[in-house]
Amino acid sequence: MNKPALAVILIFLAAAALSLPQTAATQNPPCIDYSKDPAGCQPSTFDTPMGQMPSVRVNRQGKIDPTSSEEDAKAGAALVEKELHLFRNFEHLHWVITVPSVRDPATGGWRGGDLDGGGDGRGLGIAGNCIFVGHGNGAGVRHAINIFKIQPNPEKQPPVQVGEIPAMVEGNQGFDDRELRALVYKTSRGEDRYILVRNGGTNSIGRMETYWIDMNTCLPTAKAETHEFHAQSHEFFLWHDPANPNRVLVYMTIWTGGLPDPDHTGLKIPDAIVLAVTDEDTGEMLSKPRVLAGFTLQEVGGPPIDERPDVTGLFSDGRFADFRDVRNSSGQAGNYQTTEQNRLHSLSVTDDGERVYVAGTTAGFYVLDSDAIAHHRDAELAAGAAGCSQRSTIVSAGGVIDPSKLPNLANDCLHMVVNNDPGLKAFLASNASPETKAARYLVLLTRSRFDVYPPVNATPTGTHSAVFVPDRPARVRGNTKNRPAYVWLSDENGGCPLKFGRVVAVE
Repeated sequence: MNKPALAVILIFLAAAALSLPQTAATQNPPCIDYSKDPAGCQPSTFDTPMGQMPSVRVNRQGKIDPTSSEEDAKAGAALVEKELHLFRNFEHLHWVITVPSVRDPATGGWRGGDLDGGGDGRGLGIAGNCIFVGHGNGAGVRHAINIFKIQPNPEKQPPVQVGEIPAMVEGNQGFDDRELRALVYKTSRGEDRYILVRNGGTNSIGRMETYWIDMNTCLPTAKAETHEFHAQSHEFFLWHDPANPNRVLVYMTIWTGGLPDPDHTGLKIPDAIVLAVTDEDTGEMLSKPRVLAGFTLQEVGGPPIDERPDVTGLFSDGRFADFRDVRNSSGQAGNYQTTEQNRLHSLSVTDDGERVYVAGTTAGFYVLDSDAIAHHRDAELAAGAAGCSQRSTIVSAGGVIDPSKLPNLANDCLHMVVNNDPGLKAFLASNASPETKAARYLVLLTRSRFDVYPPVNATPTGTHSAVFVPDRPARVRGNTKNRPAYVWLSDENGGCPLKFGRVVAVE
């Protein structure tokens, strides 16, 4: 899960030369790169000087001072950045405040704002000349979305706030604006359009709002009907169809999937939901988002949500390493994890819309086939007339696999790519016993996920994000679709900041 961070807009410009202390630059000649690598020479890494980095307001000398002015606080922060060499190969241009500070009448000091380390920055949407900044919010906290306009000379002129979008609120609870996605596109008639999608909620509520944005003013001119997920919607991907410029889809992840779905009696809320937010014939914003498809890992035989070990201590995909005798500095045992959440956290979609790369927390990383969604009309998908099942075929109930339903998985609108395997299809059509089919399928399903948990502990999230490396297609025979060779996986393990990063090959 993303944690609210300092709510500021820090704007950088890549610098032409590495900024080093004068003594180091004098003693060491400039690096010369002979590899023709676009990255050129790179500075060596060093331990971040956390103990020397003030986390609250400072004065012009970089010393903690809650009474300093905004001008002095910014100057002091810039001084600390320079002295500690915090930005290398970047030039700090602007620090734009999104949450102002409030003066404490008792002490005269400032508090609660960005300059005091009290910001709550969250979703960030940027397209055209507009920037939309969301906030974490919470009980009694209702910061509106800040709307900034990028100025004609962005290096010299900081973005200017031109308006706000009110916070979503339920009673006293301000909604966390987890994700904002902005997109400028042309319709099939050649008309420019600007859409902003907002995903906000609490720990149990998730709602999506879609706005029509004026490209010149950056202000919303219309809003679609709010979509209620009946669960905590978490992160999402905005996909623009390259074959139909009118078509914009949202791939939304649901953090509390598996709850009863009030809109579909007897079914559960999926892990991932695909929605249309524009009219596929005109490119205009729909007055109400249209649900097209859904996917749920546990229903296709994957590990269940909030899984606990069996009587032997084993989870469905292994056992945590036995580090009970090893303690960290807080006295916590090495193998402290007793459950695996196995929820879907975030995802990314290829440009052609045919593959979805999923960060599935403690269920690891896996790939979905979304070919049917990419190549059918929204009207067909929403009506169940696209020739594929809108939801995952339920082959697993209570941990028991129904082998007779396994062949149907490949016909779900959104399904795991392992279900496309010709060998698996042939085996499921063979005369093997139902028990053998179920056992073999579960082995292949487990192998189709890159999952290091267990034996690695994972709190609070595990595999946090999965982003394919663009313009690096796999150099394998038959890759006519230019599928990517690599996917970058980030880990949220032990809290923010993220702990691990991995690159996996997906040829």
